[in-house]
Amino acid sequence: MARLYERYENHALYSPSSQKRIELSRNYHTQYLLLKLTVNHDNAAGATFKDEALFGLINQLEVIANGNQTIKQIPSKKLYLDNIIGTSQRGMHSIDTSEGAGKESFVYAVIPFSMFNTIRPHDTILNTALFTTFDLLINWGGDSSIGSGITVNNAKLDVWSSSLINYKRNANETISFFNSTSLLKEVTSTTNELTISLPTQKLYKSIQIVSTVDGKRVDNMIKGVKIKSGNTTFVDIDANALRAKNVFEFKPEAYNLLKGCYVVDFTIRGRMTDLLDTINSYNTLEVVLDVEKQPGETNNVHILTDTVQKTNILEK
Repeated sequence: MARLYERYENHALYSPSSQKRIELSRNYHTQYLLLKLTVNHDNAAGATFKDEALFGLINQLEVIANGNQTIKQIPSKKLYLDNIIGTSQRGMHSIDTSEGAGKESFVYAVIPFSMFNTIRPHDTILNTALFTTFDLLINWGGDSSIGSGITVNNAKLDVWSSSLINYKRNANETISFFNSTSLLKEVTSTTNELTISLPTQKLYKSIQIVSTVDGKRVDNMIKGVKIKSGNTTFVDIDANALRAKNVFEFKPEAYNLLKGCYVVDFTIRGRMTDLLDTINSYNTLEVVLDVEKQPGETNNVHILTDTVQKTNILEK
């Protein structure tokens, strides 16, 4: 019988525009990582935080196995969004926006390996005993990543893991990984149809689209969302209708927590058989967005994907 094992892994200290590594424990079936980002900062008069606030201090997190196998590639916007999609809430957080020095703020986030919102989340529980190395890479940003008028004095990322010991898969069940990747596109034309080609040879759980202007999420840049392969269309919907649907599906604490976010979850029924198969069934995959550039310096569209990587590996 499996038993729960939760432990503190380690921490990484903030150093602007640097990469830090935390060596994670192995020999367990890991369900998720729990992160706490604590920041001590000074706020000038009129200081403003970007939407992801403290998360913005991290450009990207990567979970790497065996030195070169990327399991998770997570920008700050996905940390924020996964909290809501997976748990229906932002999670514990305290962000001091008042003017003054020595302010202490924190946020929590999770990195899931067991696939959330599915009937059998442990289909993708991560057997870290398979790996010779298992690391979390933290790519730090800079003070301006979290807003304007804010000076970061120091920051620390603490990491815990939640695992199972003596977990056994079903007989003849092979191992699957729950992977996450991201890409970024800038909107440069005033009105445009923006086509983004996604890689194939993958099983897609979800495609998440986030629109931002100068780091702030906006809900008026994207007018329509289409996802298709050749002549086969999977999604063709007004952007506001998709966001309204997401509020019903993921039940955030407040609907504006999904401002500028549009999620297509192919497994909304909770079944792995509903994964969008670009290995056997479709050889192209495109996201086509009806976009309208908004006032501001930089209009960006972030494409965040969750996929399942099936292997032929049987656990011993």
